[in-house]
Amino acid sequence: MIRSAVLFAVLALAIPLHAQTFRVPFRTVNSMILLDSQVNGKAATLVLDTAAIQTQIDRKFMAQRTDWSVLYVDLRLTAYRNGDFRILATDLRQILKGIPADGILGEDWLCSFRVVRIDYKAGAVEFEK
Repeated sequence: MIRSAVLFAVLALAIPLHAQTFRVPFRTVNSMILLDSQVNGKAATLVLDTAAIQTQIDRKFMAQRTDWSVLYVDLRLTAYRNGDFRILATDLRQILKGIPADGILGEDWLCSFRVVRIDYKAGAVEFEK
């Protein structure tokens, strides 16, 4: 009886009571997943890149004249918003190489979620808090 109660308590703590899932439609170009977003209220297309450590935005998109800079921006994907997200503004032309995107959504964004699912059939990425 005690063993059952302990097991129930452990399972209850492991399952979040109010998980929120944010579903973001995507399209692909050259096998890259592209997500529509907003950076400081301006429409931006970001490549979902699980290998990128840091989220980056092209410096021209942010109207930065320096080679690179660290900025804190208001980043929004559908209903999810991070109003103080750290992002690197740099020249991404060599990295994106013709991909119609303004930046790269990296691991620093992905790590803020408990689960990230890519549903290819539905053409959506789900971010679960």
